[in-house]
Amino acid sequence: NRYIAGSGMLDAAHLRVCSSVAFLFSLAIAALIAACAWPAGIFYGDMRLVPLLLIIASSYLLVPFSIVPSALLTRDMDFRALFLVNVGGAFANGGGALLLAAMGFSAYSLAWAMVAQAAMRAVIAQWRRRAMVPFPLQLKGAAEVVRFGSASSALIMCGALGVRSADLIVGRLQ
Repeated sequence: NRYIAGSGMLDAAHLRVCSSVAFLFSLAIAALIAACAWPAGIFYGDMRLVPLLLIIASSYLLVPFSIVPSALLTRDMDFRALFLVNVGGAFANGGGALLLAAMGFSAYSLAWAMVAQAAMRAVIAQWRRRAMVPFPLQLKGAAEVVRFGSASSALIMCGALGVRSADLIVGRLQ
């Protein structure tokens, strides 16, 4: 997102590379969460976590379809459209979670709400700023994107781990 928003030159080929990197990164995150589902169930002593984490992992497969359009909206300074993407996703998440919880889906309501949020963000982002689907994947020239993105992502992940580590510890103690 930050790479696209701040990039000096951005043509169709460059956008395809960015879309491909976003897709592969999201696929890697989804695979990592899916791979951790079984060990997390064992660690927390509750195998009901396995399907929940698999549903959450699936939500990351939709993320690339909103990342590049959202970055282009940021680059265009179209904050109204970004507002629609973010609010639409929040309504899909909150409304979906409440509706599914009322229907008796329990914790699954939160997991499916993440999928609804990712889907809604992708639909609105593509509607407001169409961006190409990253198929076929284009990785020629991806080194620059990955170099910038990996440093930025590492900072974000360290911050997220710092904030969420207490939740993981308390969850295990409970």
